[in-house]
Amino acid sequence: MNWHRTINVLFAMQLLTAAAVLFFISLYQQKPMLVLLAFLIVLVIALPHLYLKRISNTIHLANPEQQVKLFSGQEDGMHITLENRSRLPIFSGKLLFSIQDNIMFVNLKQEGQTKKRSHFSLRFNLAGKQKADFKFQASGLKRGVGRVSGINMTIRDLLGVGTLQMGYDSFFHSEVIVFPELRAVGGLHQLKKFEQGVQPMQFSLFEDVTASIGSRGYAPGDPFNRIHWKASAKSTQLQTKQFEKTTGMEWMFVLNLSRDRIDLANKSDDLERNISSIAYMCKYATARGIPYGIFTNIKVRGQDFIMQLKPGEGRNQLSRALELLARINFNSITVKQEMLFAYVDRVMFRPPVVILFNCGRQEQELRYYQKWEKRGAALFEVEHKADASYIVKASRKREAIS
Repeated sequence: MNWHRTINVLFAMQLLTAAAVLFFISLYQQKPMLVLLAFLIVLVIALPHLYLKRISNTIHLANPEQQVKLFSGQEDGMHITLENRSRLPIFSGKLLFSIQDNIMFVNLKQEGQTKKRSHFSLRFNLAGKQKADFKFQASGLKRGVGRVSGINMTIRDLLGVGTLQMGYDSFFHSEVIVFPELRAVGGLHQLKKFEQGVQPMQFSLFEDVTASIGSRGYAPGDPFNRIHWKASAKSTQLQTKQFEKTTGMEWMFVLNLSRDRIDLANKSDDLERNISSIAYMCKYATARGIPYGIFTNIKVRGQDFIMQLKPGEGRNQLSRALELLARINFNSITVKQEMLFAYVDRVMFRPPVVILFNCGRQEQELRYYQKWEKRGAALFEVEHKADASYIVKASRKREAIS
């Protein structure tokens, strides 16, 4: 039921007409050889049709969840599994499918390219009751997500006079995710906030009282409850407990994709630079145990309303961040920037470090910036110049309204 099918036999109507004419001539002229010839012609049409009809009901394309993740320039393996559930063999088959042009299948024949999609083909033959796994390499060309679709199958009979065309109607659960490039961002040491937290830091006003790092000599003014009695007994002098200096830090990336900020010609390049910068900063934060989240104004279905990654840390968080960044599409449906800011404002429970990308500085945005800074948030932006990107304090100047 996953396929729609069409069977064609070469010159079928002409041959049937010729068979009918021969049959009536044989009746009129009493020539049995013409009846035999007409019967043979019908067989030439009927046998390929019956064979292809049987094959169309017994060929099976496996459709498991298959997800390949890689960076641009990397390759990884994929596979397509076909099964012939009939006892009849398949002599000549061809599978044609397409995928977004950010993906290349290395060892498959490319059949062309249309509307930012590349078309590939795979030739196969299967014995009766045979199941075969066809493997090929997927190569990432640029950031994005490629989904296999437009699956069509062509099967011919042994004589080549009959053709079965099959189109796959179901959603095929195979995709290739190409992560964004990591564009280095300078000045990340500026992204600091001093509040109670868990990130170790050499100089901070706060300490983690559960993480003792030793003791030191008692000094006037040290709290009584911090005296290290065991160390004092050993050294015969009062000792004070020392705890690890910590700071609270959480990064919040806010990415605006609205098309009204700059011209479309440069918008796509700016988006790629911003995405690559966020990817680098996510990796940087992961290596240092800093939690982070990503919020965009791309509209999605469901309770979350916008495409986002809730704050978290660790390797799994980095994998989810890179996948989200790979799925961002310039042509996605977006909500207004004001709605994005209103959502971020609702979920900002703890004052974070906010890094703004392509966000405006008009009156409605400035109100949010001032509100967040009053809560204790630190606001930054990323500037791009040539091949360099670096962190700067978010500008508070109001943009001119043209």
